[in-house]
Amino acid sequence: MSYLERPVRSPSASCTWEQTAAAGDLQRVVPDGSVDLIWDGADLTLAGPDTRPRIVAFRAEARLFGVRLRPGAAGAFLGLPTSELRDVSVGAEAVLGEAETVALLEGLVTSQA
Repeated sequence: MSYLERPVRSPSASCTWEQTAAAGDLQRVVPDGSVDLIWDGADLTLAGPDTRPRIVAFRAEARLFGVRLRPGAAGAFLGLPTSELRDVSVGAEAVLGEAETVALLEGLVTSQA
C-alpha cells in the first residue's frame, strides 16, 4: 500500500492525496475534522468528518485520488452542514446532485487522459 499527500494553497482544500492498495489491505482512518472527496476512477464519494477511528478494507486493487477540504470550509463548498456527513461516506450525487457530480467526474476523467 502506498499513500502520497500534496499540500495545496487553497482556502477550501488543504491537500490532495493519492493511495494505492491491494485486495485485502487494511487502512486505519483517524478523525481529522475534514471532509474528503474521493475518486476511485469510476465513482466520486464524500467521506464526512469522523468522530472515531475506523478500518477500511480494500476488496480489490484500488487507486484512489482525494481532495481534503479544510474544516469549516466544506459546509460552504457543499452547501450543507458537515454534521450531516458525520461518520458516513456517501456517493457525491446524493449531496451535490447528478449534474454537478457528472461535471466533476468528466473533469477528473479528462484530466487523467
